[in-house]
Parts: sequence; structure tokens; C-alpha cells
Amino acid sequence: MKWFFIPRFLGIFDKSSLKETKKIFKLLRQKHRTQETVDAVIEFVHQNGGIEYADKIMAQYTQKALRLLEPFKNASVYPQMVELVQFVTMRNK
Repeated sequence: MKWFFIPRFLGIFDKSSLKETKKIFKLLRQKHRTQETVDAVIEFVHQNGGIEYADKIMAQYTQKALRLLEPFKNASVYPQMVELVQFVTMRNK
């Protein structure tokens, strides 16, 4: 996934003004991003609930993955698969 699509995925443009949205799109289109550009996008994501939205979507996918594993409850690797899902989706970084 290109860096350009991350804010769109995070659903944050629904909560921001058209002016802010255009500013962020302009920053994302830059070929050579500075630390200032990256910081501005991160700030925008935080201010518009992008992290909370991503957490919500991650929790939904975690539950979906665990449901998909249920038919394999009797398999010897089931506990490790559940642990892997939880590790991948609940880690801090």
C-alpha cells in the first residue's frame, strides 16, 4: 500500500475540512518528504481520529480471524495460531 492511501484508509478525510484535506493531499504527493511533512501528516491523522479508527478496524479483523480459526479448535497448532493473531494485531509497533 502506498503511503498516499494510508490517510484515506484511516477514514480521516470524512472529519476534516476541504481545505485541510487538500493541504494533506498536497503534502502526500510530494516526492521528497521532509520530517516537517511527515510530522504534519501524523498530526492530521491524530487530530482527525485516524488512530482510533484504525484500532476499531483492527479489532474487527482480529475477531474475524479468530472466528475463521474456530473450525480448527482441535488442531494441535490452534493455540499458537490464536496467539499469532493476537500478537500481530495487538502489538504496539
